[in-house]
Amino acid sequence: MKNSRFFMIVLFLPAIVLFAAATAMAGGLYINEFATPSMGAAGAGAEAWAVDASTAFHNPAGMTRLEESQIMMGSGILISSINSDLRDDPADAFTITGGDGGDAGTFSPLLTTYWVKKLSEQWSLGLNVLSISGSLIDYDDSWVGRFQAQDVSLLTVTVNPSLGYRVNDWLSVGAGVGLIVARLEMDLAIPQLLTPPDPTSGGEGQASLDGEDTETLFNLGALFEVSDRTRIGWVYWSEVEPTFSGDLSVFPQASTVSIDTTFPLAQWSRVALYHELSEKVALVSTVAWEDWSALKNYNITADPTGSTVSLARNWKDVWKYAIGAHIRLSDDLLFLTGAAYDTAPMDKEDRSADLPVDRQIRLATGLQYRYAQGVTVGGSVLYADLGDAEIQKRGITGDYDENSLLALGFNINLEL
Repeated sequence: MKNSRFFMIVLFLPAIVLFAAATAMAGGLYINEFATPSMGAAGAGAEAWAVDASTAFHNPAGMTRLEESQIMMGSGILISSINSDLRDDPADAFTITGGDGGDAGTFSPLLTTYWVKKLSEQWSLGLNVLSISGSLIDYDDSWVGRFQAQDVSLLTVTVNPSLGYRVNDWLSVGAGVGLIVARLEMDLAIPQLLTPPDPTSGGEGQASLDGEDTETLFNLGALFEVSDRTRIGWVYWSEVEPTFSGDLSVFPQASTVSIDTTFPLAQWSRVALYHELSEKVALVSTVAWEDWSALKNYNITADPTGSTVSLARNWKDVWKYAIGAHIRLSDDLLFLTGAAYDTAPMDKEDRSADLPVDRQIRLATGLQYRYAQGVTVGGSVLYADLGDAEIQKRGITGDYDENSLLALGFNINLEL
């Protein structure tokens, strides 16, 4: 009976998609804000711009354009606002009572470092170190969607060394490898039918997941310098399949069981354009694809049961379209602005409260100021509308009145 209970509890675990959302680095389900100057243009053209150390992250091939070794340090904060209008679904036999969850949004600090070492006229070495920490979602414990998620907190660190090589005067290529380390803590409620009634718990149980994982990836890039005023960049990042292991503790029984799941993080590719209309104005754009349709389902294994449960997600590929402009206000001051649109990764029947993401619209602006010879400082502000995120799943229905993200980023770039 004990093993059977744990097997059923696994069925109620929300997807470990917040691990995916916090560890990767593109649009769609991925976080796109990493305190680089291109954040001020909503990421548009970042893979083709290649003028500072952040190109080691956006496109390693662009490192060959830098005349000097450089380092960029960035910091910032992500502030989310998540207010649901979810309620019990009268068409579902599983009746759920509870509130709307309150404001589930929180904040997460950003810390990033990008470094490029000029080895020769043809070779450049790069390194990226990125960290995000904080609680991404924090609903009220007794809310109507508590069986999908109550709160999630995590810490991630990504290290990505790379090499860039200039093939000729118009083509450069690059490649890198990456190491992702993540720790996830997650809480959700367990329905009464899975735990014996308890007067102190209202007849419901509580499940807590605590786990960590380390995985590797690789990335490729190319930069085509069509003319002195026009560049085209291309990048590719491989799929990652972390085996996410942790302990599932259930109360009031105070029992613990280990679980494992392999969760694919989609491969993705981007093509970007940087084109100078004049000495003062440049247009930038990006088109991106993420292979989320590869995630039709994923498996969760619970010990000591040894049983494997396959949970359907039915996600779709995500397409991103971004456009922006760089406007030089003076020799030392550059103004950036841009907008981006990401398609929805899932339908309402496949969406759950642990990741209330729909289509995404981003609006951004930023400034870069050359403070002194070899020293540039800058900041960016970005607002993301994450959509209504309508849900009709596991006994709840409705959407989100407020579902947005505000990102503030600051950076300093030094020539070494």
